[in-house]
Amino acid sequence: MRKVTRFRPKIVRPKIEEPKLLIPSLVTVIGLFFGFLATMYAIKGQYAAASQAIAIAMFLDIMDGRIARRLNATTAFGKEFDSLCDMQSFGIAPAVLVYSWAFAQQLDEFGVLVAFCLVAAGAFRLARFNVQTEMKKNFTGLPIPGAAACIAAMVYAFPYRLENQYLIALIALYTFTLSLLMASRFPFLGLKKVKLKDINPAYFILSIAVLVGLSWYLNRWMFLLLSLSYLATGPAIVWQERRQARTPQAGMKDQDWHLEQR
Repeated sequence: MRKVTRFRPKIVRPKIEEPKLLIPSLVTVIGLFFGFLATMYAIKGQYAAASQAIAIAMFLDIMDGRIARRLNATTAFGKEFDSLCDMQSFGIAPAVLVYSWAFAQQLDEFGVLVAFCLVAAGAFRLARFNVQTEMKKNFTGLPIPGAAACIAAMVYAFPYRLENQYLIALIALYTFTLSLLMASRFPFLGLKKVKLKDINPAYFILSIAVLVGLSWYLNRWMFLLLSLSYLATGPAIVWQERRQARTPQAGMKDQDWHLEQR
């Protein structure tokens, strides 16, 4: 009797031709770990440590994109993977942190709703960024890492559980405002588009020295100052754009007035 052999399809596993493609994703995974660690710290009530973990995740989120562009290792997979990791590090982790820090004791159900607005707006912001085909100079809407920085910086400046009802109400308004800004179409400064080679080296070194000195002297307040300064770039850009739009109109009115006088 002949031995019948069953046909088994050969599984083709894709080979990674360039190992350097894995480096940006590795940095993204490390950032995801710190985002997960921030959630664990928030649940345990270690608010300062949770804020620091979110700050580290932010730094790694900036670095993975720069590394990918420098190594010419930008891929569609890396973009989607980075977006999903951002949802944990800058969406879920800050929401759990602000709920545990400010809302859990007194607001409870309403606090859950406010924290969920932060998560939902962050998911909307990431989805809008992923389907964006035209690369603009500024971001449309507050980036989700920026909102996470504003939450983490506020908690880091006041690392103890809030008990004052008025302060809790202000934090609820603050959190809801961040959610609205993420879902809005306000332009915000695109820090990833800033190129260091375009900056004057003397000013750059001086700025770094000032930041390091202030970070040492004003340990808990510096992070809050930087995050709120970035938050102010949105209204500042809108004001500048409206001012530039009005300037040609004012010039045309002056020209028309001179023509009438003639």
